[in-house]
Amino acid sequence: MSQRPLRVGRISALNMYPIYHHLEGPAGRHLTFTDGLPTALNTAILDGSLDLSAVSSITYARHSDRLRLLPVASITAAGAVDSIQLFSNVPFEEVQTVAITPHSASSVALLRVLIGPDIRFSPLHGPASAALTDVDAVLVIADEALRDLRAGFAAFSTDLGARWTDETGLPMV
Repeated sequence: MSQRPLRVGRISALNMYPIYHHLEGPAGRHLTFTDGLPTALNTAILDGSLDLSAVSSITYARHSDRLRLLPVASITAAGAVDSIQLFSNVPFEEVQTVAITPHSASSVALLRVLIGPDIRFSPLHGPASAALTDVDAVLVIADEALRDLRAGFAAFSTDLGARWTDETGLPMV
């Protein structure tokens, strides 16, 4: 009797490469990978098209009755992460409108906690640099955040990992 391979979600971001690299070789035909950014993998695990995946912490919190948490690893940082950035034309404390990436659930929730309930969010369509003509700030994650950080197109950039640790003294997930 042949078992189908375990369907595994793989976050397609440069900073995740070390985690998945060591699974590919030994897994052989026992695992099949589906690449995607966090929100896509969240959807896939919830609709049953994946058996196992990293999921956003906020997605786990919202669906803990349907998901099982495996005590294997988490993406955690005590300080700057570089890959979760709020780019803005005004200082963080003056931000009123934010275009948010469609690729992250936890980063959006983290930003809401850090910035407060009165900020207006809208979806980010297109490049972050172009969105800054319509909003005070844009939230981007993963490779896009790393690329945009190097590009330096905004007057201000706020690393949400660093901001969280500075405000709470705690690491973020």
